[in-house]
Amino acid sequence: MRSRSLKAINARRDFAKTRMLAWRREKRLQEARVLARRREKRLREARALARRREKRLQEARATAEGEEIARSTGACPAEGEEITRSSGNGGGRRDCEKHGRLPGGGRRDYKKLGQRRREKRLQEARALAQRREKRLQARALARRREKRLQEARALARRKEKRLQEARALARRTCVS
Repeated sequence: MRSRSLKAINARRDFAKTRMLAWRREKRLQEARVLARRREKRLREARALARRREKRLQEARATAEGEEIARSTGACPAEGEEITRSSGNGGGRRDCEKHGRLPGGGRRDYKKLGQRRREKRLQEARALAQRREKRLQARALARRREKRLQEARALARRKEKRLQEARALARRTCVS
């Protein structure tokens, strides 16, 4: 048998060690990339949520501003003109005979409008909470299912071990 030189053995060992270190470094890098991707995704979702919230806030401001202007000035659009949400009457139409009058002849109830908007926001919040609750329940259910599965696996392992011990005992008794 040919003996290798000490230098060659050390070089081979160093190469293996270097390769292992490089592999570990690569693995850490991959894990860091995965974490960065997750963080980026959460950030994007948060930004989208903030944009939606900002948009709702702007709409609410525009509506409130329009209502305030309509109340204070009594400004009225041209006959039969369509009124937008930002103009302050909640997206409906109104007669121009008297400022603030509706086609039916009644006046717009600004208190009711605000109440409706509040109720709508409340409903949206409730729906969001229900969805969140459902997700949490599903997660809890999955956890319970996983726990049962692990317990069943542990039981099966113990059973298998007892079976193997019984087989080994049977083999020993048959041989002797």
